[in-house]
Amino acid sequence: MPAMRAMERRLTQELPYRIERCGDLWVIELRDGITVVDVEQLMHEMTSAEVNYRLWHIPQAISLSSENVRDLSMFANGQSFRSQVSAVVCPHDLTFGIGRMFESLAEADGRKLRVFREQDEALSWLRSVREWNLSA
Repeated sequence: MPAMRAMERRLTQELPYRIERCGDLWVIELRDGITVVDVEQLMHEMTSAEVNYRLWHIPQAISLSSENVRDLSMFANGQSFRSQVSAVVCPHDLTFGIGRMFESLAEADGRKLRVFREQDEALSWLRSVREWNLSA
């Protein structure tokens, strides 16, 4: 039923996220009001994308429980995200803490994901990983 509510909301208002492709990088901005179902749908849509580098930007505080974080990590693990490299920008303390929990779970699953407070740091890390992958 939550998936149906999310679908109904998409039909009547703006999506709670924005996606932009910049060369070999996807930039994903989560917006206020996003739900766990929305994030799962977004992650599912992105598994078929050929671009392996992602910059997730969470500009405002969003509220997810530790159970939500675990569920999203398990979902990502089952969606072949291992070949993707993600940097997550979380400037707010609460969201940064949640992001660090997600990073820890991703690392345990063998996924390349790091959480940052500043976008410049995140882009620098993504560039260094990309250059290392190209030279390997």
